Amino acid sequence: MPRVWVATSCAGLAARGALLLCLAFSLVLSISCATTAPRERRGSETLEEPVALTAAEAPLAQEPEPRATTAEEPSDRRAPSRWSIELRPYLWVAAMHGEVSARGFRAPVSVNTSEAFELLKDLNSAFVLHGELGFDRWRLFGDLNYLELESSQSTRVGELDVELVQAFTEVGVAYQLVDEKLGGGWQLTAEPLAGARFQYLELEIDLQGSGRQGSGDEFWVDAFGGLRFRLGEERGLGIIGRFDAGGGGSDAAWNALAGIDWSIADWLALSAGYRWLSIDYASGSGSDRTAYNVLQLGPFLGLTLRF
Repeated sequence: MPRVWVATSCAGLAARGALLLCLAFSLVLSISCATTAPRERRGSETLEEPVALTAAEAPLAQEPEPRATTAEEPSDRRAPSRWSIELRPYLWVAAMHGEVSARGFRAPVSVNTSEAFELLKDLNSAFVLHGELGFDRWRLFGDLNYLELESSQSTRVGELDVELVQAFTEVGVAYQLVDEKLGGGWQLTAEPLAGARFQYLELEIDLQGSGRQGSGDEFWVDAFGGLRFRLGEERGLGIIGRFDAGGGGSDAAWNALAGIDWSIADWLALSAGYRWLSIDYASGSGSDRTAYNVLQLGPFLGLTLRF
């Protein structure tokens, strides 16, 4: 009996021990799996997250897309939608060739201005200023020009004292029709323009020692149309030109200039060249006639300020 009990007890203990070992092994295995599984998940998440982030962030990493940039560049270049202001004080040293006549004498008295006026010697005062307001391709421009001269001239009728005041205001609009980039960093711009020129003329002629005097005080408006251009470096030296013609109050009038400009900076430029302005105006008849048929021509020098 004791032996059988011992045997059965040992067998029971062995079975119980095996069962405990199995339970312990299962517990260890389950704990091991429980601790290993989260690490594997974290590892998988760590491996998957960059892929997910890369896939999500790929469109941002590829900015800007070449096609989008190519599609937007022409519209940005063609329509910058930007305001600009330019002020250009300049000096125009113009000789005068032609004839002027003042009413008041029984017969008109004509003065040859090429002989009457030596500009630097006879100049009393002068003021010239050009300004422009731009938006996109449009330009609204204006020009103020005031000149006052006084001189003496010997003629067949005697010694004449001549005083001349000329002032004109020019207002117009221009549109940048051509804006092409050429090879070598050069650029061509061309702008048709149109506007009006408001002219004022005051003329006095005194015949010394006789008390005879002729005078003229005239105002008229001329409409004009034309073209201006610039060929050269966008920021550097360039060739500039302008021509316009018209009439209205005068029989005919035309204006032209040619020269160069130098863009020193975005806000500063220098310009120099030669300008012509021809006006053929007359009013009245006989001793009541005033005429101004003059070509002004000479060099100019200007300073452009951009805002």
